[in-house]
Amino acid sequence: MEKIKEQLSQLNKTSNKSVALYHKVARSIGISDSSLGVLYAQLDAEVPCSQFDLCNEWFIPKQTINTAVAALQKKGMVFLSPIPGTRNKKNIAFTKYGKDFAEKTVSILRMAELGALAELSPEERELYIRLNEKYNCRLIEKLYRIMDEVNQDRKDCD
Repeated sequence: MEKIKEQLSQLNKTSNKSVALYHKVARSIGISDSSLGVLYAQLDAEVPCSQFDLCNEWFIPKQTINTAVAALQKKGMVFLSPIPGTRNKKNIAFTKYGKDFAEKTVSILRMAELGALAELSPEERELYIRLNEKYNCRLIEKLYRIMDEVNQDRKDCD
């Protein structure tokens, strides 16, 4: 068990190092981490996407998306356009300035990521993805089980 604790610590440190690096990138280009995420997702999208889409596809909380989009609107990088046939859903769209900014900054980040991934063999990439997915699935199962137990305990106290 001690070895597993050390490995978990190493995994968490590696993950935090990546998060810190993306934070530095965002700050270096004058935006927040969440704004970087929105720009990245928008640049990556093949079709226009809504705030709802970003929440669901990128696992970003709704409030975080709303705050980031508002900040990007204030900077003149994006605007919201109503989606026909919906009550209040809106697509996020780049302004010319926002598209240029994202292509000069976020696309460079993406190229760095692609370059780093390309340095792994195809087999290493597949293994890396497969193991990350497996770990996340196991973690999700365990966390949901814990949350269910906690919620059951709360019900017992009512």
